[in-house]
Amino acid sequence: MLQNALELSEKAIALGEDLMGAEDPKLGDFYNTHATNLRRIARFEEALVYSDKCTFILEKAYEPTHYELGIVYYNRAIILYELADLSGAKSFISRALEILKTAFKEQDNHTYLKEVDYAYRKIFEIN
Repeated sequence: MLQNALELSEKAIALGEDLMGAEDPKLGDFYNTHATNLRRIARFEEALVYSDKCTFILEKAYEPTHYELGIVYYNRAIILYELADLSGAKSFISRALEILKTAFKEQDNHTYLKEVDYAYRKIFEIN
């Protein structure tokens, strides 16, 4: 099933690169989806490459507090954590949590916020 998701995200990127501008936020979303799929099958180095591309596009497209960046930073933090870059992971998970707490302040039990909070606690080794 993950192999199918990986193939679909590769196709989405190929189409996106052909049809959209290189800085289109939707293309950034495709990159993030692909990075997530690669992360889920433990291909962390490749995932980081797509996370880099996504981060580059979306940081230019959105305000620094946009919830999409929170989601991207969360994914990037997990990738960096798996690559044993604890400093980078801590930086990005902190930023993700700050952004998403603001974005979902009305919904304290938002599923994504719970996931990010859990990852934050794991990366910072908080019980």
